[in-house]
Amino acid sequence: MLLDTVPSALQSSSSNNGATAQVDPNQIAHLLELQTDVERHLAKIERLLIQMEYNQTSGNQQVAVSDVTMNFGDKVIFLVTWAAAAVPASLIFLTVTWFALSILREMLATLL
Repeated sequence: MLLDTVPSALQSSSSNNGATAQVDPNQIAHLLELQTDVERHLAKIERLLIQMEYNQTSGNQQVAVSDVTMNFGDKVIFLVTWAAAAVPASLIFLTVTWFALSILREMLATLL
């Protein structure tokens, strides 16, 4: 419990059977160090929460990939699949480009 962590000299007089509490300067210094440490941690948590809120509201999420382990067979399958997917993509790109250029050519032909 929190009361167990408070130095005995700083506890209320009711827990000391009505005796007047004597404050040790070392205990006060220790409590001030603890307070500074807690404030520092709270500031760090606040910065992290602000960053999390910013990431959620802006739609951005930072991701850091440190390592991807893949054996050789999986890499070969991945690259072959990637190459196979590039063929229809390039055909679609060429078709759209051909269509756009033909429209542009017709527009320029009518102007000249």
